Amino acid sequence: MPYTRLTLVTERSRAEAVLPSDEPMGIQMPMLMDLLGLTVGNHIPSVSLVRPDGALVDLELDLAAQSVFDGEIIRVVADDQAPAPMQVADISNGLAEATDTHPDRWSERDRMRLVGSVTAIALASAIWPWAFDTASASSAWVALVPGALAMAAESIVAAASNRHRAVVGTLGGLLACGLLLPGAWAAHAAGATIASVVVLLVCAGAHCLGQHRIGWASGTLLGLGLVGIWAALDRVAASSEIAHGAMGLICLIVLGVLPWSALTSSGISRLDDDAMAGRLTDRHRLHRSIRHAHDHLLSAVLVTAIGLGASAFALATYTDPWAIALTLCLSLTVLLRSRAFPLTAEVAALWLAALMPALVLSTRIPEISRPWAIGAAAILITTTSLMNPAARDRIRLRRIGDRVETLATVATFPLLCGLSGLYSHLLAALA
Repeated sequence: MPYTRLTLVTERSRAEAVLPSDEPMGIQMPMLMDLLGLTVGNHIPSVSLVRPDGALVDLELDLAAQSVFDGEIIRVVADDQAPAPMQVADISNGLAEATDTHPDRWSERDRMRLVGSVTAIALASAIWPWAFDTASASSAWVALVPGALAMAAESIVAAASNRHRAVVGTLGGLLACGLLLPGAWAAHAAGATIASVVVLLVCAGAHCLGQHRIGWASGTLLGLGLVGIWAALDRVAASSEIAHGAMGLICLIVLGVLPWSALTSSGISRLDDDAMAGRLTDRHRLHRSIRHAHDHLLSAVLVTAIGLGASAFALATYTDPWAIALTLCLSLTVLLRSRAFPLTAEVAALWLAALMPALVLSTRIPEISRPWAIGAAAILITTTSLMNPAARDRIRLRRIGDRVETLATVATFPLLCGLSGLYSHLLAALA
């Protein structure tokens, strides 16, 4: 009698079995379910056997008739989780199912977003003249009060409502933004830029807490810290060049510790220690921790990229050679450090932060040769992105990138010292 060796895999178990090739698979199912630990008493669960190509194993046929090869890995899944059949008999049902499951399918939440956006634009248009009149006639922060109160009310209602939290958060958050943004812009125009940024960050943090997104709230907390550091540097630094350079260096340091802080604050590091000690972790708890880590990392990267991009952009406008060199080092380091971040939005934010000062520096190129230089840079970037080196070459290139990133990072502090005039003072003192 011929036999076939199979590897059966479930979510929690794995087993190898040698089965007769000329007997129907249904005869072997009770023994296989017991071997995998899926049998509860005398009850055999209703499962499907899925082959590597997605086809289902027919329990009424034998393995030889279905051309099941020796050594195949068969997934054991519940019937409601079995993949769709390989052949489609009803095109209409397939079209309807594909449309319903499309990621861009119009939904109830999209309707709330559209209604909220239209209403927010209407509110912003209505409150805009009042906000500017208020900011110019009295304290600038008064223009921020309506939007801040609306955001606080939305956060409280969303936090207290479990069933309608998504709808309240979407609609209420957009309406609050319609009241808040004109006031923030009016306060900025009146000279209260720091106050408007602080209020915006506090309101964003309150909205995230109302939606129970603690990771996003921690990102707004980092933003408040960076705003406080900038306010202190603006007062203490001898010139705006030094303040922008120091702010860029601080943002670069913060960017380096963000992955570690995300893993630590989300509890993933602690879960990993528990796993190393032999203590198992609940899968739902792990998924919550991973979601919290990604929220924290994404929000913190966006905030840090804004601060770093603004600092590098301001440095690029100065004619001091130290400022230009520091801008180039910051941009190069940010581009290379973006390799350490997993999400598309994080990488895009860091590339934009590096691209803005590079565009400012490109204006220093003579008008005749500027199009050629920008075109050559675009061709170089495009050609590099189309390259697909082998794994060995990719590792070598990654190591080269790590060394260049380290050198550029180390060079930022001496360049900041040169920007502050430290070397000139030392030379004058020694002379």
